[in-house]
Amino acid sequence: MRLLLTAIFLIATQTLFAQNHKHEGEVRKEVLHLFPDTAKTYVNIYVSFPQAKSFSLSIYDYRYQSWIKEVKVVARKDYQYSLDVTKLENGKYKVHLTADREQYDEDFVVSRYDK
Repeated sequence: MRLLLTAIFLIATQTLFAQNHKHEGEVRKEVLHLFPDTAKTYVNIYVSFPQAKSFSLSIYDYRYQSWIKEVKVVARKDYQYSLDVTKLENGKYKVHLTADREQYDEDFVVSRYDK
């Protein structure tokens, strides 16, 4: 009986742990998504929240030394923005999303080299 209770406890704990970590990963993934992550002309920025909220998107070089652009959005649940990268130099960049107390970062690369 004791072995059975221990097994049930372990299964329940592992299931709860997996659900919590899956949920955290899904939330992070759904909030801010970039496509493509290596671009020549445009990067599409997708934002999705469970409920509408105001937020801002800031685009920086990879080391946060140069601010490139900021977009402020008022009370949206889903949002898409196409960022023109044709005037950016080849290299790594960051998209920083701020909404209330939440912050998210995603990276993209500008590369006009043929593979």
